[in-house]
Amino acid sequence: MSTKANPFCVASERIIIITGPNYSGKSIYIKQVALIVFLSHIGSFVPADAATVGLTDRIFCATGSKLMTAEQSTFMIDLHQVGLMLRQATSRSLCLLDEFGKGTLTEDGIGILGGTVNYFVACDDPPKVLMSTHLTELFNDEGKIFHMSLLRPDNNSTDVKDIVFLYRLVPGRALHSYGLHCALLAGVPEEVIKRAAFILDTVGSSDYVERLCNEYNYLSNITMIMTLQV
Repeated sequence: MSTKANPFCVASERIIIITGPNYSGKSIYIKQVALIVFLSHIGSFVPADAATVGLTDRIFCATGSKLMTAEQSTFMIDLHQVGLMLRQATSRSLCLLDEFGKGTLTEDGIGILGGTVNYFVACDDPPKVLMSTHLTELFNDEGKIFHMSLLRPDNNSTDVKDIVFLYRLVPGRALHSYGLHCALLAGVPEEVIKRAAFILDTVGSSDYVERLCNEYNYLSNITMIMTLQV
């Protein structure tokens, strides 16, 4: 498949793992692949300069979507979708997993995601799998790893405007998610970003995170709340 935005062929691998920062277009990329496959099977033109699409019997999606009337959590819906995928996907199926493993404890998410990937790898003739994730430390040689590229200046730059998302799929894994930069782009107040950066740095160095208020102010606030309740 070749397009002007992503002129990279990924047809030689059955399991594709896509990493990259938030806001970089990982989810859009795997969804556009599914859309192109679907359009080609109904005889429609596809938004590509050229495309060779093999016969696909089903497209399975675990993309975190949730109806407002659903009586289950997003994580439980993902689990049901992945379970259906693992039980019924054939070598001619296309499977999409978008950030599967989030919505629970990090350790649980890593374990479930790792088990899912291992299941696909162990298949004699696995389906075609497109997976986006931030859990890059989990993977070694289980599949082909790519990332959505970006441009950034030297490491000393702190201006969020200096980071440019290219929305292009290139080989290799992403090392950072740039979550704080994306939060700033989304309009989160700067004081929240600064506090988040402090907490991240503190947790990364295994130091104790100090309260924003001292113990005296904390006890005073609790006393005032109790007085208002009475």
